[in-house]
Amino acid sequence: MTGRILDTPVRTPVDVPYFHHTRRGIWVVAGPDVEARSGLGPLSIVDVCPTAMHMLGIGVPDDLDGRVALELFREGSVPQSRPVKKVTPDATISADDGEAYDDDAIKEKLRGLGYMH
Repeated sequence: MTGRILDTPVRTPVDVPYFHHTRRGIWVVAGPDVEARSGLGPLSIVDVCPTAMHMLGIGVPDDLDGRVALELFREGSVPQSRPVKKVTPDATISADDGEAYDDDAIKEKLRGLGYMH
């Protein structure tokens, strides 16, 4: 350590203990088609998956929560200019094909952690 100011840990007081989940967070995305900027409007954790799928050119399921955050991409870039391709999941695959789970209990747990409203 050099003793410079950058070597000093920064502690920011928060209104909840560190081990709790909060709604606050950051979004970081990088790549040649990403606009380098900050201060965008609020984005949600559920926007990560559809945005990543669109960025990779993969169709976004029409029943997927969240949205494609096109404002992250550079003007004129491929992800910014191509339409979002919505796809309908295969109806032959049923939620009953896997192990049984309590969807309501899972959603309630995610709400309690701040991931869902």
